[in-house]
Amino acid sequence: MVKLTINKNVCDLVTTRDFSKGEVVFVCTWFEQSSDNPFFLPKHNINVDDVVSTDDLFIKVALSGFGEYAKPNANGNTNPRIDFDKKEIYFVANKSIKKGETITYSLSPESFPHVTIQ
Repeated sequence: MVKLTINKNVCDLVTTRDFSKGEVVFVCTWFEQSSDNPFFLPKHNINVDDVVSTDDLFIKVALSGFGEYAKPNANGNTNPRIDFDKKEIYFVANKSIKKGETITYSLSPESFPHVTIQ
């Protein structure tokens, strides 16, 4: 499905086959620990007042396995879907992905079905 490549001390997560839009590319879990590459996991309930800081919205977590190497990108080819009950993140193709492409992600409202904004 995916593999890690290292070129000039840069790690990239690349596909080992083609993926269609809507297919799960890989799954990972998270743990609450500092990381050089944190994933910003939205809190369950968000109260919006006059000023909202990043700390009010997100918990910084570290991703396990291949998730550690997934990189954010405004035009990412996957969207993470977060399942808080299972503590899993499903990286789902948001467009066709060809074999050998680097996996990146962008967050969308569908990424956070567990969030309630008040």
